[in-house]
Amino acid sequence: MGKISLRLIAAAGNRLVGRKLADVRLGLKYTAVSLDDGTCGTAYTHRGSFSKNCDITGELQSIIGGGLEKPLLWANSDDALKRTVGCAVVNTACNKDAGNFITGDIREVLRLQPDDEVVMVGYFEPLADYIERTVKALYIFDLERKDDNRILDTELCSDYLRRCDAALITGTAVVNRSIDSLLENCGNCRETAIAGPSTPLIPSAFEGTPVTLLSGIIVQDSCRMMQTVGIGGGMKDFKSLVKKVNIRLK
Repeated sequence: MGKISLRLIAAAGNRLVGRKLADVRLGLKYTAVSLDDGTCGTAYTHRGSFSKNCDITGELQSIIGGGLEKPLLWANSDDALKRTVGCAVVNTACNKDAGNFITGDIREVLRLQPDDEVVMVGYFEPLADYIERTVKALYIFDLERKDDNRILDTELCSDYLRRCDAALITGTAVVNRSIDSLLENCGNCRETAIAGPSTPLIPSAFEGTPVTLLSGIIVQDSCRMMQTVGIGGGMKDFKSLVKKVNIRLK
């Protein structure tokens, strides 16, 4: 069981007391859920999971309109699609403005130095280009993308994390439950950021870990977001429907 997942479930549950699940859209790229108060949360949808989970439709229908206790627990399920839905529910708990959020792109708040060696887990292509121009070396690892010669063998990821100065980890690592093992290797990092639309903006879940920055989104148009995700849209498609926010951890 994932330690971070359990922390997120507990923290989100405290924020979502009394709320009900209004709708779920299990998209090809992202999954989105909306609550009865109009808030919306997203999480990356694992590719290749659908054939193994063809019976999830009935279970989704059974939880829509009900409380969030069951779908919240799904955030630590062994079933990939249930876990995707659960993580999206967790992210509805953070989908509201807070005084400690810093609005803007992560590159505006990411603390990098010219002589840094940086590991990127999950390929953020535009950000990778920017970081590569900014630091001494950038090492990229991604389980799905192999179309860039900068992407390295994932078996080397732990070794590179242990010796790098900064790490940028995709929020998808929370969804696939690799986040705990990744963070175990980031103890020497001066800056460890979790970024992307799947990032849960709940600092308390990362206390005692190397995480220094959470960078995610707040959905500003839940209705259009649900529609866009439902027809297979990704970040490029719903970019105008969200606000990028960051929160620095103590």
